Amino acid sequence: MATVKKSNTKKIVWAVIAVILVVAIVITSVVFAKSGKKTEVTLNTVSTNSITQTVSSTGQISSGLKKEYKPGTVATVKKVYVEVGDKVKKGDQLAVFDTSSLDSQVASLNSAYANSNASYQEAVQHQAEAAKSLASINKSIAKTEKKLKKLEKAEQKKRSTTTTTKKATTTTTTTTTTTKYWGGGNGNGNGNNATPAPPCEHDFSDKKYADANYSGHYKVCKKCGAKVFEEHHYGSVQKFTSGKDKENYHYYKCDDCGYIKKEVHDFPSGVGTVTCKICGEAKASGFNETSAMIELALDQLQPVFDSLKQLGEASKQIVDLLQSLVKDLSNIAKDVDSLTRTITIVADTIMYQISSGNWSAEKIADAVGKAVTAAIKQGMIEFIDSGAAVKMIETAVKSVNWKAIGKGIAESDNFGLASAQIQLAALYAQKEVYTITASASTVNAQKQAAAAAKNAYEVTKAARDDLAKGWKAEFSGVITTCDIEEGGQTTALSTGLTLENMKKRVVTISLGEYDVHKVKEGMSATVKTAYGKYDGVVASIAPTATGGSQGSMLDSVGSMAGISGLSSLTNSGAGVECKVVVDHPDENIIVGFDADVEIVTGTYTDVPCVPIESIVLEKEGTYVYLYNPEEETVTKTKIETGATSDTSYEIKSGLSIGDQIVATPQTDYEEDSFKVKVKTDKTK
Repeated sequence: MATVKKSNTKKIVWAVIAVILVVAIVITSVVFAKSGKKTEVTLNTVSTNSITQTVSSTGQISSGLKKEYKPGTVATVKKVYVEVGDKVKKGDQLAVFDTSSLDSQVASLNSAYANSNASYQEAVQHQAEAAKSLASINKSIAKTEKKLKKLEKAEQKKRSTTTTTKKATTTTTTTTTTTKYWGGGNGNGNGNNATPAPPCEHDFSDKKYADANYSGHYKVCKKCGAKVFEEHHYGSVQKFTSGKDKENYHYYKCDDCGYIKKEVHDFPSGVGTVTCKICGEAKASGFNETSAMIELALDQLQPVFDSLKQLGEASKQIVDLLQSLVKDLSNIAKDVDSLTRTITIVADTIMYQISSGNWSAEKIADAVGKAVTAAIKQGMIEFIDSGAAVKMIETAVKSVNWKAIGKGIAESDNFGLASAQIQLAALYAQKEVYTITASASTVNAQKQAAAAAKNAYEVTKAARDDLAKGWKAEFSGVITTCDIEEGGQTTALSTGLTLENMKKRVVTISLGEYDVHKVKEGMSATVKTAYGKYDGVVASIAPTATGGSQGSMLDSVGSMAGISGLSSLTNSGAGVECKVVVDHPDENIIVGFDADVEIVTGTYTDVPCVPIESIVLEKEGTYVYLYNPEEETVTKTKIETGATSDTSYEIKSGLSIGDQIVATPQTDYEEDSFKVKVKTDKTK
């Protein structure tokens, strides 16, 4: 039985092997058959052809040809050659204007644009400089915080040693322990206010407190009093709701602790009503920029003053000196930035001189004067009269009894610690200034103002140039309205003159911004209605676009140059009005109906062309599939096109005459290059 069983097993094994071989052969055949299959394509050959480029649109048929001549701005009418009812021929002079007053307005707007653009370029430069300075300030802050931490540890160690000594006098055994420090940015002592505390499972309060020595807020542990610091998170810019602060400032409010950071409004220069570039607050009459600058400078320097007060009563004169300098220098400082930096430099120099043992008023004043002068030369601070500023500072410094102050400060137990806190507070004040200067919002506001000023200048200049040439009849017809007179003044809303030819039939269409530059007066056109085709010609193209909303920004810019009503000079909207006159109209050109207009904008003869169906348009560019007869492959190839028609594209680059391309490429090709089988008449 065993022999029979073994024999059957061999037969089964050989049978299975045979089946596997058959399946493998079948699969291999299918794979080879599939891999050998080629995509069938039909080819087109690149050749020369002619392309007629057109612009098409649909408009409404009206009776007669009508042209309104609008001045668009204020000018003096020098001479009017027509009146209502006069018949004129194409090219006849209708009116001329004296644009000398408009010349001065254009010059003012050009000057306003130049100043605005210069301010924008300066803001870009200051932004880059502030970004570098901000990086340097952050390094200094980190270094000073480290120094302050060491001083605080030394102070705590001193206190701890004093306590241990007192205990040693009453006990025979002294146990030395390592004091742990808590607080700072991460709760492990890396901050400005690290304090000793026993090991504690912290339970921080929900309330958050702002810290004058730190650009943020902190929470306090309910158990041990340790502090953990966080940066302020300012929300969107806001305005004060009442009082004079609304006129002078907007503010940023910390979303977490409610701390309010003031910022003086950034009003553009000029006359009339202006609005803050940041928050949009209107500048009220009687706004005191000097007063606002003083208040903002004092706000930003308050951390410096608070730190100085920690040195005791002897430092009160230093605070009084710096506060009085803020008020005195605000009259000649160019901005708050320069004012706060100057006071910070003065405070730093004074503290350095005192800490070095120099209590001479003459020497301290001389050192302060040199430091401020160096900062002016380096462009860090700017004054209307730099010499007067330095002299004012030196005189104020000399008037203080530094010997008495120095003695009082020197006797202070925590002089080094207080000095480091002063330095850190000053650095944070500088950081605040640099952060504002480096802000993209400041640069963007200047950029928008420059763009608006440029637009106002260009629009007014175009209106001036149009009037300087005078008005001429663009076609033969009759004057139907005339509301200008010799010696009179036009306005931006004046009707001017209206010229009409009631015998004509006109189709009014709208040209988009990409088509308007292609169409010129006098170009041939074809007008199509339900009843047939008619020849036509482009009679007029409006100088400005219509159908959009007026740009109110122009009025703000105009106020800078003392010009009002600029927003009426331009619109941004649907398109430019174009009138096409129908040649030889008949009764089938019915007024009020729509008609299709096709304007021939260019004819290109003997240029390399490909059919439109051979083109593949993608976001990255325009492509065709180029055939390689030697390898029997097609490859996706990028091309540059020129003129277009309903059936063809002109080829600028990427293909040569005689090249073959896929006639109608599919949209689901899996590869950019692959084998193909070319269809012929026999294989179709």
